Amino acid sequence: MDNISEMEKLQIRDKLSLEQVRAKKLMSYTDTMQDPALKGLLNQVQQISQQHSNVLNGLLGRAGVPQSPTHY
Repeated sequence: MDNISEMEKLQIRDKLSLEQVRAKKLMSYTDTMQDPALKGLLNQVQQISQQHSNVLNGLLGRAGVPQSPTHY
């Protein structure tokens, strides 16, 4: 994984940023929900987004790029 191009690193960083924003928005939406079923669904989607962020951070880490802080 060390041999990814700078363009690929930039694309991964961009996707990571989008995942972090998505997770933050989902947390905010979940906090406003009254319906338990909808709240549970949003929680699941937020957790998936957080997992995606972890995977992307791992890819960058293996490529020698410092990990991005997570802001959840």
